[in-house]
Amino acid sequence: MANIQADVTTIENETLPQNLTSHLKSDACMVGLELLLVPVIEVFGITGNAFSLALFSTKPLNKHTSSFLLGCRSLSDIGFLSVLVFVWASGVFNLHLSQIDIVF
Repeated sequence: MANIQADVTTIENETLPQNLTSHLKSDACMVGLELLLVPVIEVFGITGNAFSLALFSTKPLNKHTSSFLLGCRSLSDIGFLSVLVFVWASGVFNLHLSQIDIVF
């Protein structure tokens, strides 16, 4: 087996390059947008898809195959957005939901 050594360097009291600092600022902006935009998208998405599902399930429209398929699409979108709520909350509030052991 070959002996592999890695050079580990530490940066102390050095100024960061300009492109790295702008990258860090854009990351902070994206985190702020995710913190605010994802819940807004979820609320409007679930509400709008619930209205669509109710509309496509009404008596005059439920006779058509296309209305059934659009209703299924609304239902799947509601499911996706519901899962997204848990993924977003896990990331924002450090819940670590993926590391929970479920014992049956």
